[in-house]
Amino acid sequence: MKYLVSIGCIVVIFASFVSNVNAASVEYSSQLDLSNLQYPVEINGTSGNAAADIVRFDLGTGWAGEMEILLGTSNYSDFTTALGFALTTDPNDVLFASPETFLQLVNSTTSTTDFFNANVNGWVFYAWGSSFITAGGITDLTGAFTTALEFDPNANYYAFIAGGSVAPVTVDVNLTVNSLNAVPVPAAIWLFGTGLLGLLGAGYQRKLRV
Repeated sequence: MKYLVSIGCIVVIFASFVSNVNAASVEYSSQLDLSNLQYPVEINGTSGNAAADIVRFDLGTGWAGEMEILLGTSNYSDFTTALGFALTTDPNDVLFASPETFLQLVNSTTSTTDFFNANVNGWVFYAWGSSFITAGGITDLTGAFTTALEFDPNANYYAFIAGGSVAPVTVDVNLTVNSLNAVPVPAAIWLFGTGLLGLLGAGYQRKLRV
């Protein structure tokens, strides 16, 4: 009986280990403080002041294959406030220290692609404005691509969430990152698990013959 219990325990522990190897999910939370309208801006020919803020999350390395990135926000008016997201392989310290740079994007005459090419080093993809980010909801940022993005496990990824607003507001942001590709379990682990089960089984057989 004790051998059956031992085999059961090994199976549970081994299955749990394999599950943990295959699963990868992290979650980050912060807040954009857009309450201080301190930066002068020109929006489609009209001058005024706006607030800007940015948060950065270090996603680290090891993201092999396809990655799912979900951005959740508290409610805000997309008539007065715009949020943007960028995934990069560069910490962009200069841009991170100057969130007002993103206020260039509130002017419809500014090319978003040109802006990111000029200001955001190592960007992988970006999303800006109400057409790509849902206010007060969850946006599947990577789900917008018709072809799945493949991520380099050796690259260190950084997620930036920037905001600009012409009306005072704070916005809670939540970022969930999931690995959609199972991480291959090393063959040695399988051999170890099956070998251990085999030894326990052999011991059980010997016990029955005594």
